[in-house]
Amino acid sequence: MKRNANGITPDLFLDRHGRRVLTDDGIPGINGLEGSGSTTEVIQSKFAGMLFNEGERLDKKQLTDIKRWIELQLDTF
Repeated sequence: MKRNANGITPDLFLDRHGRRVLTDDGIPGINGLEGSGSTTEVIQSKFAGMLFNEGERLDKKQLTDIKRWIELQLDTF
């Protein structure tokens, strides 16, 4: 199983139902199956894939910005 530079493995990215949203290689896919999932599940797994594969390039301030943007969206519900 792939690990990113921070030592995180794809199997740690789970949805609220406990299903994996990434394959062993960090590719988006519900239940660890590449490309699977509904339209919104695909969006969720793409976001997880970006965090897994590219997140190590961001510094803490940039990750905090992303967290703030997510919280902005959550506040609209």
